Amino acid sequence: MKLFKVAGEPGDITPDSVYLIKRHGQNGFDMKVSNSEGNTLHPMNCCGDEGGGNPGNGTTRPYKSYTAVLLQQGQEPPVVIDELENEFGVSIGFTYNSPGSYRGFMPGAFADRTIVFCNARYIHEGFPRAAAGRMLSPDEIEINCAEDDNYIQLEVRVYK
Repeated sequence: MKLFKVAGEPGDITPDSVYLIKRHGQNGFDMKVSNSEGNTLHPMNCCGDEGGGNPGNGTTRPYKSYTAVLLQQGQEPPVVIDELENEFGVSIGFTYNSPGSYRGFMPGAFADRTIVFCNARYIHEGFPRAAAGRMLSPDEIEINCAEDDNYIQLEVRVYK
């Protein structure tokens, strides 16, 4: 839990006040803004129910998401070092294609309405560089980045 200054309705929250914002609930990011006495001022549903949501409106997202951080070394396939979100229930298996080119497999998971977001960087450098991702078939995606990039941040969305 952290203390933050937050904006609100006039009279609810003053610019000098510090309020507690904490996450509660198991799904999404429901937050509660409380004053120093513990009174709830602004309950907020920021990311919906099971399956995610659109920030602020509590509705279910129109897509399934897979988000992960990958590490790739030499001619080995990328390895998932942190799976941040997986609404498919099955992880993507990755293969090494050529330097800077990798393929991910998840049988039958990808549809015509699939978008692949990714960026990559060399693990010892600070800022990510652009990388490209695309769906190749209902079973396969491809990631392309610079040959020396080995730290890949990936999100795959399949829209309903």
